[in-house]
Amino acid sequence: HKYKKSLNYSKPENIPDFPLTVSFELVNRCNLKCIMCYTDNHKQTKHTLEIGIIKSVLEECKENDTPAAVIGMGSEALLYKDMKQVVSSMRDCDVMDIFFGTNATLMTEDISQFFVDQRVARVEISLDAATPETYKTIRTKDELHIVEENVRKLVEIKKKNNSALP
Repeated sequence: HKYKKSLNYSKPENIPDFPLTVSFELVNRCNLKCIMCYTDNHKQTKHTLEIGIIKSVLEECKENDTPAAVIGMGSEALLYKDMKQVVSSMRDCDVMDIFFGTNATLMTEDISQFFVDQRVARVEISLDAATPETYKTIRTKDELHIVEENVRKLVEIKKKNNSALP
């Protein structure tokens, strides 16, 4: 109800008091060096978001019935050592729509099973090549075959578990 109402944001009374979606950049780094990516090109110190801060934000989300969360759309969230704890904490705080972004090079079978078990709603695979040559040119590593295999495993696990998600 809050979401549909917020679509008419031209009326101030329809703007929610608290965000309907929160985004988490767990780390400010990636395991690839894509030619177009700002993450690789900035010169800042590497940072990792502390789990305590994440849990604090999620408690606020729970208090305010925030229905959606986005993880890792500008970095590689699978580099975060407590990634599973973050997703589980979102579930514990009643976040309904978990949207997880990854380049899928680190998406193991175990992680795919975890995504299915935790009912992660959406997994976005960042991919901008259809051939190994183009992938290597853009991503600077020859790992398209790894991405393809990891996506196949996710789909296979999803089917095996008779899951509609992700």
